[in-house]
Amino acid sequence: MRGPALARARTDGIPGDGCGCEPGKIRSGREVAVKTRVMKVSASDPEVEILHEAAEVLDRGGLVVLPTETVYGLAACVERPEAVRRLRSLKERPPGEPFPVQVPDRKRAVELLEEVPLRARPLMKHFWPGPLTIVFPRARLSAGGEGVGVRVPAHPVASGILSELGKPLLVPSCNPRRERPAVSGREALEYFEGKVELVLDAGLSDIREASTVVKVTDSGWEILREGLISREMIEKLIRPRTFLFVCTGNTCRSAMAAPLAASIFAERVGLTVAELGKLGFRFVSAGTEARARSGVSDHARSAMAELGIPVSGHRSRRLTKKLIREADLILCMEAGHAEKVLEIDPEARPKTRLLRPEGIEDPIGGTLELYRRVRDSIREALLDLLSR
Repeated sequence: MRGPALARARTDGIPGDGCGCEPGKIRSGREVAVKTRVMKVSASDPEVEILHEAAEVLDRGGLVVLPTETVYGLAACVERPEAVRRLRSLKERPPGEPFPVQVPDRKRAVELLEEVPLRARPLMKHFWPGPLTIVFPRARLSAGGEGVGVRVPAHPVASGILSELGKPLLVPSCNPRRERPAVSGREALEYFEGKVELVLDAGLSDIREASTVVKVTDSGWEILREGLISREMIEKLIRPRTFLFVCTGNTCRSAMAAPLAASIFAERVGLTVAELGKLGFRFVSAGTEARARSGVSDHARSAMAELGIPVSGHRSRRLTKKLIREADLILCMEAGHAEKVLEIDPEARPKTRLLRPEGIEDPIGGTLELYRRVRDSIREALLDLLSR
């Protein structure tokens, strides 16, 4: 551990704030010396007293270098204007260019935002805490520019400090402009020794690259920087898709599978089924031998009602080339159904598969207990599919 060092930091006429600055004259254009302390901290089980100390330094208006799972960050409390000014100076960031904000959990993120676009909610649920910064159009605080990038870090040290402080932090990567971000306490100290009050050294960062940044609005989304969380991972979660379920008569298996899939997917991404529909997701079903406009079978209706999923509005329809072409993924109950899909449209082979390799039993004419077993088989297969 290096000993304390002294350096010069601009104050621009702001009175002393007890942030660890050495005493001296503080006037416009004058400078003061700042001591930098280095504290070793456990990355997996950070010491409570160290988290408390870091939170106190930040609350007094000091700057703290802290570890995250991506790279080291340079933190300032959003409620301390002088700390924010010093942060902007150290980062050489021009006015109007915002800083990313870190909060301890999704609840605190929602509290500081004026609104949360629907597309952002699945990302928040699935990737937070973690290496994803989401840029929202409007917030109740200013991060120094239009919109605000928010992240819930997964690193125990960063998360612990945020919980201890109870206030949002501005946390850009720990590096001067045009230099690569620090991935260890030693690198951070080389950049900012004597320019910050405290450096928390937890060793090497796990990921060692900056977080993915995605901008989300009501009308769409855009990757601003790709990191460990890839474009493909985000697309799989929020890109609108159509799922087509195929059986024979479209009154039992596929009629249960489509609403089951919608319900499971909605729960997984933190939306309602109706909200999924607003984003363009569709869960439809059809039968290879369906009679048009037939309702769902009585036992299928009862089995689904037990899960609180209404299907009374279902009307059967026959499988068509149009339905096949519109689908992003076609899930068939039996091998014969998949063969029929490919007979109608051979180009559908890459997106056609069985919901379960051994198929789903046809319950037609069976007891309510059989329908329950088929429903549960479909549900288990869907859970497995979505987990992959």
